[in-house]
Amino acid sequence: MDAKKIQILLSSLKSGSLLKAADSLGYTPSGLTHMMDSLEKDIGITILNRGRFGICLTAEGEKLLPLLEAFAAAEQRIRNEVRSLKSRRQDIIRIGAYASVARNWLPALLSGFYLEHPNVSIETVVLGREELYDALIKREVDMIFVCSGTECKHEFIPLAKDYYRAVLPLGYPTAQETIFELKEFEGAPFIMPSFMKDIDVRKALETNDVSIKMLAASADDPVVLSMVAGGLGISMLSDLVLRGTSEKVKIMPVQPNVYRILGIAVCSLQALTPIERNFVAYVKRHNLFEKNKKFPY
Repeated sequence: MDAKKIQILLSSLKSGSLLKAADSLGYTPSGLTHMMDSLEKDIGITILNRGRFGICLTAEGEKLLPLLEAFAAAEQRIRNEVRSLKSRRQDIIRIGAYASVARNWLPALLSGFYLEHPNVSIETVVLGREELYDALIKREVDMIFVCSGTECKHEFIPLAKDYYRAVLPLGYPTAQETIFELKEFEGAPFIMPSFMKDIDVRKALETNDVSIKMLAASADDPVVLSMVAGGLGISMLSDLVLRGTSEKVKIMPVQPNVYRILGIAVCSLQALTPIERNFVAYVKRHNLFEKNKKFPY
């Protein structure tokens, strides 16, 4: 049954006349009559008596009236709830991010954004690169803080270059004091970051024809740092990951430079809600990464 037709039926009964109802509801008399005919056809019985002096319910219509009123009321409650949910949805932002971004970047950004938008609610989930893109595809998050790559089929807003550094145990012998040539990774026991899934590190080594002796160590970046500090191998991690580390390791710039582009990926910029667009604009204005390129290690 069509809820709209039932709502119009109830309004017509209050008016007592299809002519009056048509005038108040903005329909032509013939249009409203056709709609009531259609409703009776949908139900399968005659529910209205129509005469020169107005309309009234048939006996069958009288029996159906409480149910029709309940149906109309339930439909209106659904509409009200959907409207409420949509309204609240405008004030929710679901963000996905790397652990390094969530630890070193998001706290200051979110606290500043909350000051300007105290009624907003931001939900944050920390995942790896593949999981973040998967969550975005499934619409489990509205945007993700990630690095760009060939797998990024969405709209990407670049924010900063995140440079990689050689991470070595203290006392590790190097050819130079200030620069670590990528070729020096050749044949060394190497711990691949990000559970052995760091695409940018792999690409940099392959592009520069560096063959590493990769250790079978699937671990997150803080554990990789601890393993390097313990002398189990060497690695290459980004500035944002290394920011604020207390591990006793030697950190050196690599040559040639290796970096990843950090930014925000969204399914569609046009589809963002007003509050989501405000958040993206805020992040671009307060790009904390660019303002703090020289991280203390």
